[in-house]
Amino acid sequence: MIIQLISLLAICKVLQIVTPILTRDKNDHPRCSVQEFNGVSSTKHDPTVGTLVCSSAASCINISAHNINITTPSGKTAKWTCTNVDKSFLWISYPWKHSSADDCRGEFDSIFDLKLLVRDYKQIAKDAITILINLSTDKEVLEYLASDKEFINTLLGKLTNPKEPNANLIAMLLANLAKWDDLKKLITLERSAPKELTSNNRAIDQLMDLFVKGADGTYNKDADYDYLSYLFADLAKHEEGRKYFLTKQEYDGVGVASTIKNVAFEINSHPSFLDEDEINILPYLLLPIMGNEEFDEEETMAMLPDLQLLPPDKERDSDPTIMQTHVETLMLLTTTREGRDIMREIKVYPIIRELHLKVDHDEMREACERLVQVLMRDEEGEEKVDAGMKTLARRSDKPSSSPKPFSSQSNGVAGSWASQDAEDPASDSDDDKIVEV
Repeated sequence: MIIQLISLLAICKVLQIVTPILTRDKNDHPRCSVQEFNGVSSTKHDPTVGTLVCSSAASCINISAHNINITTPSGKTAKWTCTNVDKSFLWISYPWKHSSADDCRGEFDSIFDLKLLVRDYKQIAKDAITILINLSTDKEVLEYLASDKEFINTLLGKLTNPKEPNANLIAMLLANLAKWDDLKKLITLERSAPKELTSNNRAIDQLMDLFVKGADGTYNKDADYDYLSYLFADLAKHEEGRKYFLTKQEYDGVGVASTIKNVAFEINSHPSFLDEDEINILPYLLLPIMGNEEFDEEETMAMLPDLQLLPPDKERDSDPTIMQTHVETLMLLTTTREGRDIMREIKVYPIIRELHLKVDHDEMREACERLVQVLMRDEEGEEKVDAGMKTLARRSDKPSSSPKPFSSQSNGVAGSWASQDAEDPASDSDDDKIVEV
């Protein structure tokens, strides 16, 4: 009974905050309100257009295109800066920049209260986070939340807490906030890590460690951190993000490759992964598995620009497990017809052929063979694809109408495509399926 009463009070508290948000007219822009400080007390003022303004006690500036600084009637100064000023009346479409714990909040009053409730008891915090997740689909609310450094640090602090019961919801909220481009600052943000995480002081490394540890539930029994994959996908839209994910870190590089692979399970996002104007992931998957081989002119000219005319000292990644993971990611990207067509067009096959020939690693070769099986497959209503792929691909008595999942076993023979004996379909097991890592 007590628990039910607490839950009811929590819901009432949240509804009291959210109701103004749901009923607010978006065309009704509130006036800015400044706060005059006098010891411990304060007085609010509603300035009118044309009011002289000061940004600090030492500096007074007239109204400009981007700043309005307000001097209160008593002569004291308010430490506020208001942006985006309408000529007919004073209002804000962007949060106040302030140097005080107090806040001149305007139309974001209710959302400000929700941010505070994130730190409340479990059920209250859960309701507040859930509402913020839904509200963050609004562009103005998204920018207001994502630009609040203190709020982002609060979310990171709770997310990295091994006893946080709402960690998955917080990960979902952060994934939404990553739609705001400037949240790429997470890549360079530094903050102390909890001792339980045994990570360094880089926020992005802490998030990566959470994601990896969440796979087996060893860090937080209430969280798997799956939604961080969406956060990483949005960060990978930026050059800094791609560079981070593809740069060898102090920890095992397999984690980065595995993250890319896990993100590729989101089939709806494949167009973004493949689009040269968006994430453009293919060069970053293919370069690590390429050496200094020379291809014939026709193959070279069809490849992606980043893969053409590589230097003679170009080396593959030294870890075959990482290369295997990249090949498996390519396999996932063949799930759609668009992905298969693009890989055929940019001559992925010759790259996989050379990788299979030059690297002696059974599991990696098995992944190569499966990828070639898909790329060699005829699409309905089209002419046959590259005959070379058919010649070198391993033979199979199974129909190839759909790609066979990865297997942990390999019958590969060094230097050639492995032959595959006919298998009884009943012998297939769940172990052969592509799984997230």
